[in-house]
Amino acid sequence: MLPGFNSDQSYRGRVFHVQTEDSGQRRPQVITHLFLDGVVVTSAKSDYSARVEAPDLSGRVRQLMERQHEAMLQRLQRGDWDELIRTRCGPR
Repeated sequence: MLPGFNSDQSYRGRVFHVQTEDSGQRRPQVITHLFLDGVVVTSAKSDYSARVEAPDLSGRVRQLMERQHEAMLQRLQRGDWDELIRTRCGPR
């Protein structure tokens, strides 16, 4: 299991938290959550079970984590989650 990433991102006057974690080889998946005020707005999950025997697994998983974390931040800034934010967290 690799250490995860945590980022705070300001968007439309609110501070969102993005957290990405590796669940480890026993449960080979990377999960990224977008939070606002402790509420999960959305999540992304990538399964890497087909690659657990790959050479340099930790490097590959680290790259997967970085890409998925950055993609969540970019989608927030593009406004992809605006409707979900309103639905789950209410209007500002």
